[in-house]
Formats: sequence, structure tokens, C-alpha cells
Amino acid sequence: MAFEPTSWTLVRQSSSGDAAGQAALDELCRRYWQPLYLFARHTGRSDADAEDDVQSFLLAAAIEGEIFSAARADQGRLRTFLLTAFKRHLIDGHRAATAQKRGGNTVQLSFDEIEPSALDPETDPDTAFDQQWALNTVRTAESQLQARYTPKEFAAYRPYLLASTDQPYDSSAAELGISANAFKVGVHRIRKRFHEELTKVVSDTVDESGDVQDEMSYLLQVLSRCV
Repeated sequence: MAFEPTSWTLVRQSSSGDAAGQAALDELCRRYWQPLYLFARHTGRSDADAEDDVQSFLLAAAIEGEIFSAARADQGRLRTFLLTAFKRHLIDGHRAATAQKRGGNTVQLSFDEIEPSALDPETDPDTAFDQQWALNTVRTAESQLQARYTPKEFAAYRPYLLASTDQPYDSSAAELGISANAFKVGVHRIRKRFHEELTKVVSDTVDESGDVQDEMSYLLQVLSRCV
């Protein structure tokens, strides 16, 4: 089974300047553009300005190679590094300069994927970033886990990944043609596997001496505020 490259692996690859480097940069953009966009929106920027800010930040990484090439796995949490770099990018006002340099090129991002509910005016920018980072981290772990199940199985088990164990299993078990007890065993197994995948994703976004469990605890804390 093929595994997705980890975040720090993608960071190292993104500065290679070849096709593999471009692919790594594209994947980093896919994983982190939404948290950056929501941070920009919650600073009071318009939809268009936030889109331009994210585009210019990611293009600066692609064109100048300064952002991700400066990142190292021994410098702390990747989410903190990226948010700090983005804040500096906004302060320095690189958007206009980068727009001229890129000659009209853009990073292909689907801004319409952002849920309207994510634009809560009561949410501060840092919290908005962390919430979307947490959701994207879970989605990355889910994509790894999904490869172990049929689409029908994963659809039945997915609602129980982060839910409490006292949820009824009868209807979901019936969908798979198994007993409620068998489904309960399956829920226990998929939660264990999900925790393993989530730990893998998180462990590659902290420095070598970082406490993975602390980051995992923070992730779950953030997720609890998203629901």
C-alpha cells in the first residue's frame, strides 16, 4: 500500500526545483491553503484580498523558494512555522510585488470549498487557522485509513471515528449486513487504526524533540471546539 508523503518530507522535496519538487509544493498547498485563507479572512480582509494573499504567499514559495526551503524539521511545529511566515508575508506587503513577478500565473486553489460556517465573525484569526488545520489534519489521516476499507465499509464506520462509543450501531451494522456486536468490534478496530494514522500525520509536523502527544492533545482540543 502506498503512503502519502509526510509534511516535512514534502517540505524537503519542494525546494528541489524539479517535477517532484513541484508535486510536493502542490501537495503542501493542498494541505495548508485553507487554514491560511481563513486566517486572512478573519483579519478583516475581503474574499478577493484573502485569495490574493494566499496565492501570493504560495507563489512566493514556488517562485522564490524562500518559504519552504527555510523550514527545517528541527525548528518546531510546521503549522506554527507556516502561520508565522504567512503573517510576515502579510506585514511585508508582498502581494503586489509577487503578482508582478508571477506574470499572471496562479496556484490552482478551489476557494469555493470553504464552508460559509467557517467564516464566523466571532472567531479570531489564529483560532480560525487552528480549526481548519485540525480539520485538514483529520482529513489527511482519513485518506490514509480509507485505503484499508471498501467505500461502503468506510462510509458506515466514518461517523464513529471521533464519536462516543454509546452511539447505536444497529442501522449502520444492517447496512453492512453484520450484527451490531460485529460492527462494534469494527468500530473499535477502525478507531485504533485512525489514531495510529492521525499520530503519524501529527508526528511529522513537530520537531524531532517535540512532544507528539502534546500536539495530539491540542489537535483534539481544537476539534472539540469545531463541533
